Amino acid sequence: MKILVPVDLDTKDILALSEPPLRFAEHACGVDGEIEVLYVQYPMRHTVDFEQLIDFDDLSELSDIKALRKKKKKMRKEHLQTLMRVMSKWVRSTIESDIECRVAIETSSENVGDVIVQYAKDHGFDHIAIAGDGSNRLKRFVLGSTAERVIRRSRVPVTVFPAQKKNKKK
Repeated sequence: MKILVPVDLDTKDILALSEPPLRFAEHACGVDGEIEVLYVQYPMRHTVDFEQLIDFDDLSELSDIKALRKKKKKMRKEHLQTLMRVMSKWVRSTIESDIECRVAIETSSENVGDVIVQYAKDHGFDHIAIAGDGSNRLKRFVLGSTAERVIRRSRVPVTVFPAQKKNKKK
């Protein structure tokens, strides 16, 4: 069985939210199964710290747009490589068995839920295990819920793990 485990690295409590789906996938896919952890990120359009991109001792570089683009592309590539290493290390520390487990990053400006469903379809996954974000009804109504969208659009079974409620100290 091939199981896709989408994760949201923008969530504060990534480990607590993503561990239950990952452990479920480990036990559900069997000895010959495969697990793939998927992170969908939006294209990097945010403002980059130009001090990292430009050597201000040599301002002639400002006129060389190709050099700037090349540096930005290199930074993006290094960012993705670092992200892949961190995700792989986390997955390996969480999964206790020798099941084949891969990590993937998709960059898309589309709705994350749609990207997850399409990725599962394109790569032949049999199941999706995803963490819910614990958002309330109003937030889901206004913003939508990735897990809810995946449930509604997926052609393969989806298991959603609810966010754990934190106990408030009195």
